[in-house]
This record gives sequence, C-alpha cells and structure tokens, in this order.
Amino acid sequence: MDWTFGSRSLPRRREFPSAAAGGLAAMDDAYRRWRDGLGTLTDDQLDVVGLSQLPYGLDPDLPFGDILWWNNRELIHHGAEIAMLRDLWAHSRAGTAWLGQR
Repeated sequence: MDWTFGSRSLPRRREFPSAAAGGLAAMDDAYRRWRDGLGTLTDDQLDVVGLSQLPYGLDPDLPFGDILWWNNRELIHHGAEIAMLRDLWAHSRAGTAWLGQR
C-alpha cells in the first residue's frame, strides 16, 4: 500500500506489533488507507501496468486491476485463517470458552 498510495519508502522487512491490540490497530489503519487510496483511482488506472512502482512481486508485470484482485483474494484467504485461529483459541483450554465448564 505504501508503494501505491504512500511515500514509496516502506522497507520490505519491518517490525510488527507483538500484541493483538496493536495488530488490530495496524490492520484498521492499513485497511482505511488502502480503501481511501482505491477511492481515488480512475477506471483507466486499473489498466496501468506497474501503477504502484513496486520494484518486486507481481506489480512490474501486471495491470493494477489484476494486482487489486490478487490483494483482495489474499485478504479474504488470510482473514479466514485469522478467523479460524480465533475460533480455535476461543474453544481451546486456554481460551475463555472452557472456563467453568470443567
């Protein structure tokens, strides 16, 4: 996202929040910036190859509409994994669902 709608300066390797609250805040912020940035695009820009100028990955070879499709697919895929892990945790012995049931 930084390469498409930001300063194009975000390093590939960076620190991530170590607690859930920080992770959720970072995800909310990233989602808001991505959504707001997409709202500025024209239909013609979806056909531009290398729109974000990201120097690695799929971007140098594909129209931005294809990159957008791929990002949405990844968001759905990994969001479902997170939801499953949250459900498994809630129903584990360490999660709150088991408290008072044994």
